[in-house]
This record gives sequence, structure tokens and C-alpha cells, in this order.
Amino acid sequence: MPSARTMVSDLSAECQSNVSALLVRYRGNNPIFAAKTRRQGMRKSVYLIFALLALGIALAHVRKEDVKQADVLAEAIERDPMPTYVDSLLGYSMRYPSFFERATDSLMEREGAACFRYWNGELIELSAFLVPNPHGFSASQGMDSLGSLLHATDRHLGKDCFILSGPLYRDGGLMAGYLYHAKYVRHRRLWFVLRLVYPKSYGKAVRRLKAQVNRWRVWEEDPPSPFLLGG
Repeated sequence: MPSARTMVSDLSAECQSNVSALLVRYRGNNPIFAAKTRRQGMRKSVYLIFALLALGIALAHVRKEDVKQADVLAEAIERDPMPTYVDSLLGYSMRYPSFFERATDSLMEREGAACFRYWNGELIELSAFLVPNPHGFSASQGMDSLGSLLHATDRHLGKDCFILSGPLYRDGGLMAGYLYHAKYVRHRRLWFVLRLVYPKSYGKAVRRLKAQVNRWRVWEEDPPSPFLLGG
């Protein structure tokens, strides 16, 4: 027996339109077709629910792993004895977690710069370096100038120093999800800088390091000769 579709295709265009409308109406009123349609809709809904559940479980697992790593790191930093690095040329000092590794890239090989890094899927970096202050800016002027240049969202002014915090940019581009927290100390025509770079999700884990940046003194004793500092 020919199918309904075949029978309709053998009719004129007007008849095809009328018969098709009747078939649609019949299917809508027919309990068999209606039940089939409901079953298909329910099946799609079940698939969608399972897909959303699977996605939620996956996201919760990822979030749990991130929290666990941050908690482990926070405890490690809090318990660490924090050895002190002293620059052989300029004499400044900085404390860093003993399990951080000293960087050897070309930027940190410059005189007067040191960098210690931790990498376990996420980067945490504690570095000290020099920034020229050719115009002899005061701390207030330097904070305004460098704060704008470095996209700082938080600024604190101190005596001959200031602290900047904000999203991290490198080579003109935003490093999504990363922040910096840096202290700039004015000495003659130089800024001595101690900077912490960390993932936004690790903010609590690096609280001790941020506090250390805030309290940082360039020299524990007297600064070296003005000749070495370009004074």
C-alpha cells in the first residue's frame, strides 16, 4: 500500500496543500502521534538534564581542585622559614619562600634584579628590580604616573614609597586572571621595586607574601654608596 506521503505527492498542488493540512490536523488529534511526540520531548529533556548534571559535576570538580591546591600552598607559605636574598651589587634584601625557584631568564639576569617563582599549573612570582626615575618624581608623582601606566586599581601612598595593585599586563596584553601587588621605594633617581604576581583565585594563599611586600624595606641597614646607585 502506498504511503500517505506518496499519495499526497500524486495530487495537484492545491489538493496536496489541503490533504497535508488534514494529515497535520489528524496527527495532532491522534493520541498515538501525540504520545509519540510527548515521548520524544521527554527523551530530549532527560538528555538535557543529564548533560547539565555532568557539566555541573565537572565544574565542581575543577573548582574543588583549585581550592585544594590554593589551601595547600597557603599552608606551605605560612609555615616556610622564608630565607633572605641579599643582592651582591646593591645590597637590598628580600625574603622568599624556600620552595620558590630562582629565575634565570634574560630579564632577571640584569644587574640589580632577582626573581623567585613557583609553578604548579599556576604562576606565582616574587621579584625585585629597579625602575629609573629620571625626572626625580616624588612618591606622590610617581604613584600617579606609574599607577596610570600599570593600570593600577588600588593605590596607597607612604613616605617616599607607594603601593600599587591591579590586573597584570605584559608586553601590552592583559594576562587574564592574574594580579600584581608591588611596592615602589624612592631613592635618588631610582625606584626600588618588590612585586608579587599571582592568580586572582590564589589571593588568600599569598596573604603572607602581600604583607611582606607592604612591610618591605630596601636595606636592613644603610644603603650602599651613592656611586653604585647613580646618585
